[in-house]
Amino acid sequence: MYIRSLIDSLIKSDLGCHVYGVYIGCLVYADDVILLSASVLQLQKMLDIRSNQAADIDVVFNAKISSLFAMGN
Repeated sequence: MYIRSLIDSLIKSDLGCHVYGVYIGCLVYADDVILLSASVLQLQKMLDIRSNQAADIDVVFNAKISSLFAMGN
């Protein structure tokens, strides 16, 4: 329930990846969140949205267990 507002905000922003017109910029399972983006700038905007939403619902993301995976240029 808590994370739904985050998902809705990311979908509304339309930032992230799309496959055949379907938004897949945010994948969520339980308390795990994966953000997918084709650019670093879009990813930063998605992280900003995530941070703002998390502050609103008192959810804390642990940067120590977060990671980044980049492919290509």
